[in-house]
Amino acid sequence: QKKMLSGRIFRLAAVVSAKLNPLWQFSVFGKVPRKIGAAVVISNHCSNSDAFLISHLPWEMKWVAKRSLFKIPIVGWSMWLSGDIAMKRQEKKSIEEAMNVCKAYLSQGVPVILFPEGTRSKTDEMLPFKDGAFRLAIETGVPILPIAVAGTLEALPKNNWRFNQASAMVAVGEHIATSGMTIE
Repeated sequence: QKKMLSGRIFRLAAVVSAKLNPLWQFSVFGKVPRKIGAAVVISNHCSNSDAFLISHLPWEMKWVAKRSLFKIPIVGWSMWLSGDIAMKRQEKKSIEEAMNVCKAYLSQGVPVILFPEGTRSKTDEMLPFKDGAFRLAIETGVPILPIAVAGTLEALPKNNWRFNQASAMVAVGEHIATSGMTIE
């Protein structure tokens, strides 16, 4: 319960930060459910600013992120306090441990969010998906909830921490049921 509260506070701080940034105009597009329950949320990934935009959604989710982000002062510490899930990419044991934490959250009705591309795209083109998020949803029998971000590419470009002007939005898709599906 503490991690849910600290996570919500951290996400609200991200929303306030985005609103205070005069270069960013972030918004939510379309209808958004007030609650989503256990689900594997997936999103495209264009920029470090994606998290600031996705935090505008009204639910607490536990984020799967590369371990190095947890070392960033304030942001990384907040992720750790919020119960977000650190993972070292391409390290099988770390990935398995992260997926087990995801499964524990999902069993408690807490949604988790992953970026199936595995990293940020350098362009607006999506990268090929890795299968971890889909395997997680199928193995746990929870739905997949796709969301899409648009307009963040230039807000905080890859390999650059300089803020740029951006008008961006996040949209929420429909749940995709996985019950009855197998990994094949």
